[in-house]
Amino acid sequence: KRQVSTQSTGHSTTLWPTSLKSEFNNFLRQNKKPNRLSKRLEKKKSNLLKKARDEAAKEINDYKTQRETQFKAFCQEHLGSTDGLAQNLAVQTDEQIKQIKIQTEAKRNEVIQMLIASVCDVDLTYNPAQE
Repeated sequence: KRQVSTQSTGHSTTLWPTSLKSEFNNFLRQNKKPNRLSKRLEKKKSNLLKKARDEAAKEINDYKTQRETQFKAFCQEHLGSTDGLAQNLAVQTDEQIKQIKIQTEAKRNEVIQMLIASVCDVDLTYNPAQE
């Protein structure tokens, strides 16, 4: 390697012998090949990541569908149909109405006697202080 100073700029420049220039050019060409290789690897890596992402999304959707199906089956099993609940409620209501009618009939005469006593028992005394 020789150093040559240039008069106009005051900087020194390095002159490379021809053999070193060709070695350097070979080095640059060889480094371009790994760049192409690394680009291919990066593309392959991005394709693999995309494929993995798609597969994960599919698995998530499948699992979600499976859980929703299980939940619907659980609801059907444990909640039963609303018709059965409505029939059960109607039977209970009819039973309570029968009990109320029985109690009403049992106390009917007693209530009539209390009403007649209240209507017939009128205090006819006049008290001017109540006006």
